[in-house]
Amino acid sequence: MLIQEALNLLTPDLIALGWVEFFGGVTQKVTQAMPNSTDGVVYKSFPVSCSVTTAQCNNNQRYQQLMPDSSKKSVLYWEITQGLSDVGIFRDNQQIRILRGKARLVGWLNTQKLGVNYCNAAAYAQRSILPILYKKFTNGGGNALLEKASIDFFFSQEEKKDKDIFSQYDYGKDVDAFLLYPYDTFAMNVDITMRIPLCDYTFATSTPITCIDFSTL
Repeated sequence: MLIQEALNLLTPDLIALGWVEFFGGVTQKVTQAMPNSTDGVVYKSFPVSCSVTTAQCNNNQRYQQLMPDSSKKSVLYWEITQGLSDVGIFRDNQQIRILRGKARLVGWLNTQKLGVNYCNAAAYAQRSILPILYKKFTNGGGNALLEKASIDFFFSQEEKKDKDIFSQYDYGKDVDAFLLYPYDTFAMNVDITMRIPLCDYTFATSTPITCIDFSTL
């Protein structure tokens, strides 16, 4: 998705934040069958980074990497809430289209491991993210896929109860313990505006991949 490529421009700065331990980038909701003592199997959903393969999910349990966990200092990842849509031309130029979309930046903090002992730690975490969100990228920010495009990000506060942030996932009752002190959560709505020229773009392909070695994934 183009919106994912736009959000990826922010990745280096987000990873560089001193309090960020697990950064998942853009995630997708993945549902897996889990063993259950009563029914034999139960299906649970988790946020999984788009960079994690199915093999890694099954073999390494990396589908759990972005779940709240007392062993982690923090978790941060994106959810796409609205894909890019065309809202018109830019300054009467038929060859430049304005695309807009929305994403949510979800954060979970373990204040004890972060060495933070004050209330509302999430507000301080969000404050450190704001300068990153208000960076403007021209010429695609160096991303060849977004060449000659300009991208802007705009923040709006997410007014939700902590539990609602994770409501689409099947964390069960255990998640309640990770929403109270010493833990904190937040969600930031981000609007993405892209102005992209309608110049020709070639999707470069190569020879077919004949064999994938899943043992290395």
